[in-house]
Amino acid sequence: MLLFASVISVSASAQDQGANNDKKEHHKQKIAEKLELNDEQKARAESVHSSFRDEMKKLKAENGLSDEEKKKQKMELRKKHNQEFESILNDKQKEQWKELKKERKDHAKNKSYKKHGRHGKHNKHDKFKQLNLTEEQSAKMKEVRSSMREQALKIRNDSSLDESAKRAKMKELKEKHFKNLKDVLTPEQMEKLKKDNKQNKQS
Repeated sequence: MLLFASVISVSASAQDQGANNDKKEHHKQKIAEKLELNDEQKARAESVHSSFRDEMKKLKAENGLSDEEKKKQKMELRKKHNQEFESILNDKQKEQWKELKKERKDHAKNKSYKKHGRHGKHNKHDKFKQLNLTEEQSAKMKEVRSSMREQALKIRNDSSLDESAKRAKMKELKEKHFKNLKDVLTPEQMEKLKKDNKQNKQS
């Protein structure tokens, strides 16, 4: 993922929208300082970022595309955004920009390793394997998690809801998801799952 694209793209989490916006703005300012952008470059960069934000919002609100098609178009938009941003930079700044992207990528890898261990994002699936699920439980868990993802995506993409309403809907969905898990898992498995989740948050 390209650095500036990740910084100014619309957050996938409705609950953290406000905090994410502040964080994005902070990152943009830091990058502008590191690249020593002049006032003209800053103005042009903001125009590029604004256009990118609008295109990403339109894409997220598009209901006629599959998740795979949206993912592909997002990648194309990020690539286009990066090219447009680089066109603003001089040769020295372009080299600095490459270094910044490399640092960001390395930082993301290290963060993922510390949080999830050697298996990275796949460690989440290992967590459920450690519960020693029966075949019936595994099938039900797959249905529960798939339903959770689909409903969460609908909430995030619902343009008729403001951020407060989305947070309320997401809270209700998490509570429902927790109840569904309790219906599938034994009390001992639920206790182990809660313990693993707590350890992951603290790590």
